[in-house]
Amino acid sequence: IGFFEAAYKGAQEASKEIKDDIKIIYTGPVTPTAEGQIEIVNSLISQRVDAIVISANDSDALVPILKKARQRGIKVVSFDSGVAEPGRDVHLNPSSNELIGQINVDLASDAVKASNSDSGDIAILSATPTATNQNIWIEKIKELLPQHPELNLVATVYGDDLADKSYREAQGLIKT
Repeated sequence: IGFFEAAYKGAQEASKEIKDDIKIIYTGPVTPTAEGQIEIVNSLISQRVDAIVISANDSDALVPILKKARQRGIKVVSFDSGVAEPGRDVHLNPSSNELIGQINVDLASDAVKASNSDSGDIAILSATPTATNQNIWIEKIKELLPQHPELNLVATVYGDDLADKSYREAQGLIKT
């Protein structure tokens, strides 16, 4: 996923600025699930890393294992999709949730207007139903929709962070 590739590249660049011998372990689960992330966190605890930086597939499911990491002196930072507070030391948002919601609505409205229509049906294809950040963005979008009578939200579906499933979901939305 391009966003995480960019975050990894940024971490590598920052580590060089801070100290040359910082080792960055960039990894993710084979399947995009909390269970997969829990396995990885267990492995990182065993490796006695100094810190774990994570974007949660499920904000609550990761709390017990990340509490264990913190009890062992490992700093935990969540970013993008946050871990619930008891499982982290700090959370970093890459942007304002309100701004992301507003930009999505504005883009949808612009697309409807560009098609020379007075109104249009829109749908949301999101990553996973447990992605904290995306659920907040969806909530913000829904809060803003009454200000845009030209937009009619017809569905919210999830691709579960899987390219093939996301493609199928998008095709289904287009056909519908």
